Amino acid sequence: MKLTFLRLSLYGFLADRLLPDVQACEFVRASLARSLLGIHMGRNVRLRANVDFGNAPSMITLGDGCYVNRRCTFYADQGSVIELGRNVWLGPEVMLWTGTHQLGPPEKRCGAGIAGPIVIGEGGWLGARVTVLAGVTVGAGCVVGAAALINEDMPPHSLIAGVPAKVLRSLPVDPLSEEDLPFASRILVKAGGEKPKT
Repeated sequence: MKLTFLRLSLYGFLADRLLPDVQACEFVRASLARSLLGIHMGRNVRLRANVDFGNAPSMITLGDGCYVNRRCTFYADQGSVIELGRNVWLGPEVMLWTGTHQLGPPEKRCGAGIAGPIVIGEGGWLGARVTVLAGVTVGAGCVVGAAALINEDMPPHSLIAGVPAKVLRSLPVDPLSEEDLPFASRILVKAGGEKPKT
């Protein structure tokens, strides 16, 4: 535990105080996280500044091509893992929490601590300030709107938003055509609506 604390402190100093928060340093931060913290990491992973890897960074896996934006929090508790598939993108201040508590008696509602793994399927995109709770799997290819709270499993290729989060619609599985691209850029704004007139 003491060694983990020292490594986390050294990582924080090097990655967040010494390196500027610019795109050129994203791969350097990833290399530091891999070597100092023991995070399982694929190729071409990019990390912005002030990412909090909690007290068990070795329980975190980031697949090839993942992007982790500023001030994201990974909290892998009680031996539970956090796994991001290939090409998952996290917006700023996303929180992934594997720990929670059982409901206790009236005199102390916060009962015993429990934990469950979190899995984000490949190609997923979580908007700013999304929170994913213990035991949740977000299927491959999902888009999650900003500030959503995900407390249950979500099917692949879904547009998800809300508190608590719900599926708004299915997303196309086939590659987008040229005419779909303007619509795709507005998909979160006009969730589930018809294609806007251009």
